[in-house]
Amino acid sequence: MKNKEKRVIFGILFLIFVGILSSILSGSPSMYQGESINENYLEDLRLKAKVECLQSLQCSEGYECINNKCRDKNSINVCQDTVLSTTAVSLKVGDSLNSGKRALSYSDLPYLLEDGKILEIIDDNITEYLYSPLILINDDKIEKENQDHLIKPKSGPGLIIYIFSFSKNVDFSNKNIQGQVLRILGEEYIIGDDSTNSIIYLISDNKRIRLEGGKNVETKEGLVSKVVEGASVNMIKDEKGIAMFEIVFGIQGNINNNKNNIKVGENYIDPVFNTIKLSFNNIQDGLVDVRIGGQC
Repeated sequence: MKNKEKRVIFGILFLIFVGILSSILSGSPSMYQGESINENYLEDLRLKAKVECLQSLQCSEGYECINNKCRDKNSINVCQDTVLSTTAVSLKVGDSLNSGKRALSYSDLPYLLEDGKILEIIDDNITEYLYSPLILINDDKIEKENQDHLIKPKSGPGLIIYIFSFSKNVDFSNKNIQGQVLRILGEEYIIGDDSTNSIIYLISDNKRIRLEGGKNVETKEGLVSKVVEGASVNMIKDEKGIAMFEIVFGIQGNINNNKNNIKVGENYIDPVFNTIKLSFNNIQDGLVDVRIGGQC
């Protein structure tokens, strides 16, 4: 083989290597074979449903699709938080975390817990699957131990529970559902095309999340896969599809705190989406300041 031919072949192989390496380093969804948004189908759905958008790619630059409307990114505050006490109930040492607020919804954290919908064309009609996320606060106690004030987990359900429920059961094995977008905690996730009614795959720009009822969440970033401790999945489903999935987050899964408690001045950040932050801020005049919101 002549030197010139060798150089050409080497150049081609080098370009292929660079492309593969770039994809790995970027964590792009293109790494996951076939898992991408079906642009033509979603555009057809959008027109037939007569809505402004179903995903942010259908909005102009600088806008995001929230509840089928394109909104200016500058108006979206995913860092917003809310106190767990209320005007009627102030948290004190010895109280349970959920003494004031037990369930948080859109009215508490509008950009993290935004409602949305999946659409499907059936017999030339639009079928809507509405979803409404919630965060439940468990009844872990705020205690004083020696000279420390801390939040200690109970045995049983985790510190917080993220619930994603649908208005009717969704068949995640349906090719018309796969490739559509769910908005989860302020970010869009594509429903992976290998999802079933037992396992849901969620794809973002740099992460692949696997949800299976009765097991811990599994994630994959680039070529690195892991089982997420302190993040277990429950599902309600039947032969028609999935009605609800929830992720139970325990303190042992805290990515910023390896201890089994949260002291004053410390935060809990969920280990899957890295988005939910529970902050144990301070104690003043016997009153406890605990907040939950977006991690920014």
